[in-house]
Amino acid sequence: MSSNEWWIVPNGTNMLSGLDYFNEETGQYDNDPNNPARLNRIDIIDFLKRIPMARHSFNRLYPTMSDEEKLRLDEIAKASKFMERNPQTVEDNFQRRMNTQGIYTTGKRGGGN
Repeated sequence: MSSNEWWIVPNGTNMLSGLDYFNEETGQYDNDPNNPARLNRIDIIDFLKRIPMARHSFNRLYPTMSDEEKLRLDEIAKASKFMERNPQTVEDNFQRRMNTQGIYTTGKRGGGN
């Protein structure tokens, strides 16, 4: 893994790694004692919503995670809806809508003089 990744701290720790589970009694997420989550879900969601570099790095690091960690990250990504908040995606969707609307013309030359 590249040390230039947004989620990798200088000592090489991937802050997306680790597991947690929902505790029904407390209504909160608790860390897995064998593989604790490095960051809580709320912080990851916040970073994904606000920081484009975090989103890009998340997508690059995701394939390197364990299956259990991927399940956790899938839940986090779905909760953050970060792909919809990406400014480029919002702009692309707007342009697509503008380019696919119908054009209505009349007359022999398509409405021209």
